[in-house]
Amino acid sequence: MTTKHKVSDLSINTSFILHGYKRQEDNRQQLKAHNRIYRGGKLIERFEIFLQIKEEPIYLLSSEITKGMIKLDVANSIVYNLFIKSVKNEIDRIAEKQLKEQGFIDKEDFRKDIKAFGKKFAPTLTIESPKANRTDTDKIFSNIGPVEIDQSVIDDINSEIQIDADTAEPVLFEELENVVIHKQADYNKQLIEQTIKNLSTEERYKQGYFNRNNIFELFASTYYLDITNKFYSKIVIRLFEYRERIKPKEDVRYLNSDWAINFFQFLNTNGYYNINTKNFDPLNYDPAIFQYNKERKQYEDQTFQKMIHIFKQIVKQLKKQKLLERVIDLDDLTFNALRKGTVKKGTRIEHHLTKDEFDELFKYKFQESKLKHYQTIFDELLTRGIAKRVGNDSLTVTIEKLNKYRDIFCFMTMAGGQRGIEEYNSTELRDYSKTEKVISFYQNKGKNVVANPLNVYTAELLKRSKNNLSKVSDYEEYRAYLKLIAYIVDFKRSVQEKIDKNEWVHIKDILNPYMCRKTFGTIMYDQLRLSDEDIALFTGHKNRNQSELSSSYINKKNIENKKVLIKDLILRS
Repeated sequence: MTTKHKVSDLSINTSFILHGYKRQEDNRQQLKAHNRIYRGGKLIERFEIFLQIKEEPIYLLSSEITKGMIKLDVANSIVYNLFIKSVKNEIDRIAEKQLKEQGFIDKEDFRKDIKAFGKKFAPTLTIESPKANRTDTDKIFSNIGPVEIDQSVIDDINSEIQIDADTAEPVLFEELENVVIHKQADYNKQLIEQTIKNLSTEERYKQGYFNRNNIFELFASTYYLDITNKFYSKIVIRLFEYRERIKPKEDVRYLNSDWAINFFQFLNTNGYYNINTKNFDPLNYDPAIFQYNKERKQYEDQTFQKMIHIFKQIVKQLKKQKLLERVIDLDDLTFNALRKGTVKKGTRIEHHLTKDEFDELFKYKFQESKLKHYQTIFDELLTRGIAKRVGNDSLTVTIEKLNKYRDIFCFMTMAGGQRGIEEYNSTELRDYSKTEKVISFYQNKGKNVVANPLNVYTAELLKRSKNNLSKVSDYEEYRAYLKLIAYIVDFKRSVQEKIDKNEWVHIKDILNPYMCRKTFGTIMYDQLRLSDEDIALFTGHKNRNQSELSSSYINKKNIENKKVLIKDLILRS
């Protein structure tokens, strides 16, 4: 005779967690169900069950599970989450059955039943619609929270057998999650495309439906967004003429001084003709408007100079509004360089810091008690025209930023003579061995990645910053602080300012970020007697005289070789 027990006061709490032991090969832990069973509010049993599907244990990293659910970007996550949900229901069913039939929990039988359940587990795919009433257990978790799958996508998946395009075989259930994700992505893309199709160009820009990675679409945002003075948007029509007639590279990765100079050289050479811009639509225009054979006029000097200023202001505001992600260094884009040809390639060879000057700068201690004096120095530099305002504002000097920008200049120098802020902002600290780091950065001029070992200077700078390199988001502020720092340290060595004139200035009058490369090269030659070829290994310059054997078979850029070259570099006390 079987005795039936009442179980109306039964409560089962099941948590899905990872076992404490980690596999040595990959630090993964086995998934288990931790069960607590209550009757009348009193705990009567507690036990764990290690989970398996088809007799295969489920191993996960701790970062792959949250709130008892597997994150969506984990392989087979949909299968695992469906299994977890099914196991929870099965645990409830078995517990109620055992208590009803025998009045107690038989843990060994319980584990056997769950193992048998996992062995034959083969569910059909069902995912709740986002429009339906849902609880946390109905959701599939990803890195950013619950991911909702549209009902039409679910219906499409369930309506027919999914075929693998490569094998022409039915998709295995454990691979079905990828099908779901891709179909949902396609569905979302169609929705967005339909939405965009029904929007005007102005609405597209205001809702963010334009390509920020395209230089021309990015500049065209000045037509519709409150970014700059509306007068500035008139330069956009000239950019689009340049686009249609010259076909330059359009990806924002190529936006730099060279790109801008080429654009203004086009304007300088070709001049302009009147174009009706009132109804110009940057996302839907007829290219023929830029091909008319009309009389062209040359830009007057004042207008041309104003356009250069406008271009720079737009770039600055795009960065400020976070529409442009990186700092664009446009110092080489000047009126004189384009119209008068007075700016020559590079700067004078004497425009660098000596080893003693660099060490003095590196170790200089800015004092809080002299902050008012530092401010007075900068205000005087403004009055004399040696320093420039940051935007429309003066500069409020702080000790924190004096240290920050001094360290950035020193790092740019000793990391390998970085040429500009774009190279510095691309710097990353990478593992070389279990105990060593290397510095890597993208060298714009040579279009290659440079990796250099740490030296006494960069190691100390990383120690100061706790391995957290500050990025430069305001290039004007950086230049202004660097000029102030040069006057505080008071570099008085005289150098010839221009190649063709007998005019001399103090090095503090001309200190700027572009001196990093010449300073690095000078120190490497003067102190270590490195050859041009060896110095180029650190800066990323291409060696014009490199033999085929050396370029093809000998990797002189390797870290070990560079460590040997700089082993005698010291910081004087």
